[in-house]
Amino acid sequence: MYMFPVNKDGYYTSDDKSHYVETYHAMEDLVDQGLVRSLGISNFNKQQTREIVQNVKKHPVCVVQNEIHPYFQQKDYVDFCHFNNIVVQAFSPLGSGDRPACFTKDSDPTPVLENETILAIAKKHNKTTAQVVVRWHIQRGVSSVPKSITPSRVASNFEVFDFSLDAADMQNIADMNVGWQFLLWDATAMHPDYPFKESLPYGHTIPKAPGTTTASA
Repeated sequence: MYMFPVNKDGYYTSDDKSHYVETYHAMEDLVDQGLVRSLGISNFNKQQTREIVQNVKKHPVCVVQNEIHPYFQQKDYVDFCHFNNIVVQAFSPLGSGDRPACFTKDSDPTPVLENETILAIAKKHNKTTAQVVVRWHIQRGVSSVPKSITPSRVASNFEVFDFSLDAADMQNIADMNVGWQFLLWDATAMHPDYPFKESLPYGHTIPKAPGTTTASA
């Protein structure tokens, strides 16, 4: 089952004529009409976010949701958003070790929750590795939305307010930042506003749309 429209050849289709600033202005109109309370964006790079911020009419960007985890910390982008009073929300905050096969490669690093650094910090605080990573996000001032369909894991993800990571813990996790982004969504890279062009490998060709993009845990 496809999440977005595809053409007869199995490739994603897209509107490549409108611009995201125009779309944001249309969203601002929805606020004026009382249909929306606040506005956010997702999967924008820093330059695109700056362009939105500079062209807002009257309703500011309240939140941005991007992939952020210990392997892909996006410090400069997070700092930029905080400077502009934008809440940063991380999707795949635990590194999505259970991601679908269409988003995996043999060269992928050890899953975040199995990384030796995270395991050692978890043992030190008598916490789970997931709790350590959620706590790390909190101390960076980043909201996180870890996904789970397992009630016990959902409950466990809230048990992060009875401990803190010390400076050494935070530095050790900071050292894990290797710029590894798993959700390039390169099947959409034909769009002129595709935000991750700099991350695509040399000679990249647009793949067909994957048949499924979800996983459960």
